Amino acid sequence: MKINGVTVLEVPANRATAGYARKSLDKADTEFGVQSQAEEHDEAVEGWGIPAITHRYVDNSISAHREDAHRPEYQRLRADIEAMLIATVVIWHANRLHRRVEEALSFMNMCIAYRVKVYSVQRGTFYDFTKAQGRKDFIADTNNAEADSSQRGDNVRVARKRQAKQGAWGGGVRAYGWGVDTGLVHAVCVNPKAPPAQREYEHRPVIDMTKHNEQEAAEIRRWRDAVLAGVPNGSIIADLNRRGVLTQGQTDGRVIKRNGKIMESSGWQWRTVERILLSPRTAGHGEHNEQIIARDVLPPIITSEEQDRLRAILCDPAHKVTPAARAGNQPKWLGSLIITCGVCRDGTPMVSGMRNGQRLYRCDAKGHATTPADEADKWIEKVAQARLSRPDLADLIPSHDPTVSITELQVNIAKLEEGKAALAASHVRYLTTGAGLTLEMLEQATAQTDQLIADERDKLARATTSSPLTSFLGRTQDEVRAQWESLTLPIQREIVRLVMRVEAIGIGRGRRSSWPPIEERVIITPITAAA
Repeated sequence: MKINGVTVLEVPANRATAGYARKSLDKADTEFGVQSQAEEHDEAVEGWGIPAITHRYVDNSISAHREDAHRPEYQRLRADIEAMLIATVVIWHANRLHRRVEEALSFMNMCIAYRVKVYSVQRGTFYDFTKAQGRKDFIADTNNAEADSSQRGDNVRVARKRQAKQGAWGGGVRAYGWGVDTGLVHAVCVNPKAPPAQREYEHRPVIDMTKHNEQEAAEIRRWRDAVLAGVPNGSIIADLNRRGVLTQGQTDGRVIKRNGKIMESSGWQWRTVERILLSPRTAGHGEHNEQIIARDVLPPIITSEEQDRLRAILCDPAHKVTPAARAGNQPKWLGSLIITCGVCRDGTPMVSGMRNGQRLYRCDAKGHATTPADEADKWIEKVAQARLSRPDLADLIPSHDPTVSITELQVNIAKLEEGKAALAASHVRYLTTGAGLTLEMLEQATAQTDQLIADERDKLARATTSSPLTSFLGRTQDEVRAQWESLTLPIQREIVRLVMRVEAIGIGRGRRSSWPPIEERVIITPITAAA
């Protein structure tokens, strides 16, 4: 026999009654929604004289609308039907079983083949799949559920898009780099399905998502500088882990679950860093589904121009992460693989190793030309900082705009810095002789001078290409030292490569007092524009 083109099979008479319950979203993981459905199922079978439910199938906090959603209990129900274990399936409504018509058709045909009845609590009756009207009702109820889901989805998408155009945050997981505590709180029910008298509330801070989280924004700019400086992906991730920088989820205490199990955070992944760097919101644009729908509606963490340069680098196949980079297998010392052997004189690099409890640099090929690594690194740092303080540093940085004189901008900055010193001296004269700048005049003039210096430095940044040397242009020795100490080791190493060549000839034999001076053992040749 066939019904609706489906062959009806012979099945055992003593099969069970099953109840299927599903809830799309259960944030508090209370399961109150599916429990309520189960109670309705039990009351329904008593009223209709259906055998008591002995097989229960529950998919909690799982959508039936998404095609990629895996519903393990629904699949188990289907398997038990095909195993001829189930005679009747009790549901609250057709939309608990399915939200998509094609899936409902498949289930209906299976029920026809295995002589399974489906009872809807909300309808108060069975769907009679042996009749055209019963099949039509089942598909119509599912179709209405699919339309309702789509309509709700459309309404949400329109609302999110409208919010994004205004720069507002549409909810969900906080974007890294954004969010400032307003000092306000709002009450959130942690068990919304509980009876009113048993509901519990906790106060959570109200976050202003139009403002930068300055600590996280500084991290993003640090990543930007590292990528533009040519630092490998693996080095950036290794540095994040070494410094113990928290991910957004770790900072906010977000709990991640998969298949009902709490997942431990795996820390920073390169794809996360890359996504944040290239996010439209990071550049101050309204974002919806990772697309720009409104430009310049928020204060940018990095500029659009910087993001374009990052995209050009990160989309280059040569920049993809290698297995060694993923493992963070990067040099841990300033001079490793940068210093070359001054005995071999063929470019053989020096590597770091231990001997008698002391860290040494030695020739990677023959093991000779050893020299104490800590002393060598301090010498390299000293020479590098001196080189970064020189006016001709600009000669090592190619210019975006040949019409702009980098040297002239540096001279202007130096004159303005001298002017600030003169302002302070004038105020001292006022305090001693009464002739000069008052404190109010000094503060006003200093603020104006600082702004002029900032403007000149901004011109420098825009005139030069992406280089870790750019941030040192026009800086005093003290500023250079502070800037150097704020950098990560990978960027410091990149700077050393750009400004000098280093060779080591070794300490020779004998006591420390007989060693040649460090400048004779570790020979540094500054790189000039001509070189």
